[in-house]
Amino acid sequence: MPGSVSVDFGLDDGALDLSFAVGGADAHLFSRYAGSLDEVRLRFSGEYYSDADIRYVDIEVRGRITEIDMGEAKQGEDTEHSYSMKNTWYRLSGG
Repeated sequence: MPGSVSVDFGLDDGALDLSFAVGGADAHLFSRYAGSLDEVRLRFSGEYYSDADIRYVDIEVRGRITEIDMGEAKQGEDTEHSYSMKNTWYRLSGG
């Protein structure tokens, strides 16, 4: 009997998906919403601290912003907006 077969190519459908939040409204990110496939390029830099050392971490992505969640923005209050991206490229580096 014919039927479909699951094929594993080594990656999940959402393997490169990314979600992040920024404080306040960012006009640049708003203007890039639903753009071309790899229009948005972002870099996140941070550090992991311990008693013994510091580890630097960089995440670079290229993709498309697919969702913007503005939460409950109210006048005069601190706001946080969440973004979701579907990426075509992702690089994690550290030292």
